[in-house]
Amino acid sequence: MDIAVYIICGAGIVLSLISIIRSAKLRKRLKEEEGRQRMITLKAYRGHIRNWETLCGELGIAADLSREEREKQILLKGYEKWGRYLGDHLIGMFAFALYDEDADELFCMRDQFGTKPFYYYMTADGRLLYGTMIRDIMAQPGFVKELNEDMLQIYLTLTYVAGEDTFFKGVKS
Repeated sequence: MDIAVYIICGAGIVLSLISIIRSAKLRKRLKEEEGRQRMITLKAYRGHIRNWETLCGELGIAADLSREEREKQILLKGYEKWGRYLGDHLIGMFAFALYDEDADELFCMRDQFGTKPFYYYMTADGRLLYGTMIRDIMAQPGFVKELNEDMLQIYLTLTYVAGEDTFFKGVKS
């Protein structure tokens, strides 16, 4: 059984997909790809993985790498091994985006408590901009810098920002 998670404008949908019959052609392609290395790229990362020692041992990663390189390898190799279940193995505070070129999929995740934020924005022409900081999104072509006056009103009233909206119109967390 596969699980698919779709997030559109902040609303999440989780679907369980059950594969009953696979064609012979698909089985052959999967067998051919089995030994081939997947092309996965870390597009954005911010955070700290606390259980890195355990994961390095499990994934065959040298523990003497710099923290940045070690955590990058944990995310890449962990995604290769566990796919979308990578989060079940990570302990810490983090937000990241991985791009799987073979599947043409962008996989985004943040820690269970939302300690490290992850932001996204849909441009007028339908492109998805994303990053672990709002300034990452602001630097990308297609971003329209516009104040979210409703959020400003809430902040001035309650002195904190709740939910997925930010001070920039269209930028969600």
